[in-house]
Amino acid sequence: MPNPKAKKRKKPAKPYADFPLTAHANGQWCKKIKGKVYFFGIWADSDSALAKYLDERDDLQAGRQPKRLSSKTELTLSELWNLYLHAQKERLDTGEISQRTWLDRKKEATRMLEVLGRGLSAESLSPTDFARLRNELAKKFSPVVVKITISRIKSMFTWAYESELIEKPMRFGPGFKPPTAKVIRQQRRQAGKLMFESNELRTIFESARQPLRAMAMLALNTGFGNSDIAELPQSAIDLKRGWVEFPRQKTGIERRCPLWPETVAALKEANSLKPTPSRPEDAGLFFLTQPGEPWVRVREKEGGKLTPIDTLGPEFSKLLKKLGLKRDRLNFYGLRHTFRTVADAVKDRGAVDFIMGHAPGGSDMRAVYVEEISDERLKAVADHVRDWLLAPDDKPMIDNQNRD
Repeated sequence: MPNPKAKKRKKPAKPYADFPLTAHANGQWCKKIKGKVYFFGIWADSDSALAKYLDERDDLQAGRQPKRLSSKTELTLSELWNLYLHAQKERLDTGEISQRTWLDRKKEATRMLEVLGRGLSAESLSPTDFARLRNELAKKFSPVVVKITISRIKSMFTWAYESELIEKPMRFGPGFKPPTAKVIRQQRRQAGKLMFESNELRTIFESARQPLRAMAMLALNTGFGNSDIAELPQSAIDLKRGWVEFPRQKTGIERRCPLWPETVAALKEANSLKPTPSRPEDAGLFFLTQPGEPWVRVREKEGGKLTPIDTLGPEFSKLLKKLGLKRDRLNFYGLRHTFRTVADAVKDRGAVDFIMGHAPGGSDMRAVYVEEISDERLKAVADHVRDWLLAPDDKPMIDNQNRD
């Protein structure tokens, strides 16, 4: 939900009254000449924008292509990248996207620049360039990462065209298509299952110290991921009734789940050991690291650079290595995979989706007509996962004789 207190990036005033250029919403200085808007440079460098305008003005007014309008003076990939990130920063400031999403888009744009170069004219790119980019991505990253990166890069160029930064829609060519679903399935099969067995989970829960134990149990119980756990507020959990209601932060989709008695007990214990927050704004979070920080956070470093920090993932991986359970690509998020895999046996997709914060597909009319999922259906899903975890001998999830 957009933050009503957030302010959109304000256009700068003209450096002086007779400055001939106007600040455009896309972050550049512009001028309308013979019914067409031309751009001359970013807000932060008004002197260069003015120099470019004065150099090209006569040709543009005469309907000629400016002599200096070449790959050196056109919008470079680096400039386009910066303008795009500024536009996404506005969406971040209004609450439309998360800091993590903004950082992901920055990372994907950086991958493009590393391959194609920063000084290349954005409009000079050809299908051959994009095919080369895709091949380089495929050498370094998994098919899923390649698919996401291609989608985000295409979105950036669509934004550039709609923002009048480039003259024509970009032609990516057949060599810039994302990996097929078949390729992604094959890669996942080769990588092995990204889930835990019930006996492994019992070992993890018995061995983990607080608050890692409570976070891991909550993740399996509800299908929460790393960021869900880190951003969970105290107000979202009702320990008396044993329920958690917390919209998925990535999508804003409503989410509700019953808690197992063992999860409630672990949460109560973790809550009693909660450290003092290092910042007042984090006081409402349910989980904090020992220094009082969120387990997953974004911090601004020197120079204004935003850096994502995930303390939960490495801490959980350390435990897996200690227990001899670490496998390639199997991490804390594997608890969410495990929940979904086991819960699907209930054959109540609507209830499972609701617990996980998944929206039914666009063609699924349940998204239109189903207003709520009954508590009984949600409880049936949670109980099934718990029964699977404790089978076959109904062994207690936590051995009280061996607790910390």
